[in-house]
Amino acid sequence: DNREAMEIRKKSSMAAIEDAAQWLREEGNVAILDGTNATRSQRENVCEYCTKLGCKLLFVESIINDDDILSRNIKEVLQKSPDYRDMAEEKALDDFHHKIQHYLEQYESINPKQEANLRYIKITNEGENISTRRVTGQLETRILGFLSNFKPAPKTLYFSRHGESENNVLGKIGGDANLSPRGKKYAKSLAHHMNETSIEGLRV
Repeated sequence: DNREAMEIRKKSSMAAIEDAAQWLREEGNVAILDGTNATRSQRENVCEYCTKLGCKLLFVESIINDDDILSRNIKEVLQKSPDYRDMAEEKALDDFHHKIQHYLEQYESINPKQEANLRYIKITNEGENISTRRVTGQLETRILGFLSNFKPAPKTLYFSRHGESENNVLGKIGGDANLSPRGKKYAKSLAHHMNETSIEGLRV
């Protein structure tokens, strides 16, 4: 209901769109406009601007209605967002819940019947369900593939090189040589180590 704040938000949004447009005109092939665009009218404004530029537009809508994921996301925001750096935890949590409530009052999910021309990818609960509309072409399908496999939860990655190869013994790098006896010993030791390591949810 704050008209003055709404005007500031509109100007900020337009500045971001213009910045993305400049990037596309001068050197870029893809620009990511990171904004809520929570209402149909906001999405229409973005569409209108991009149509004038002659560029394709793909919306990505992320819906979280799982309480565990929500709790984790809220905790992460409160820990990392500069907005809450100097705020007491209880006050920050209250403020953030109010912010979510304000968005929910305005929020209109993408509706294909009312927004028939939109290209979009809609992801629910970090990939539990994915729906798409008018996603075509190599770049858009690559984006869909990436988002289908992307899990934005904190995680630890372990990397290991292969064991010593017969080429390595000869001082050569590359090729598709078999493992040396030492390399095979390393492979067995690594397998044994990973099988003995009890890391919840481990995938190799």
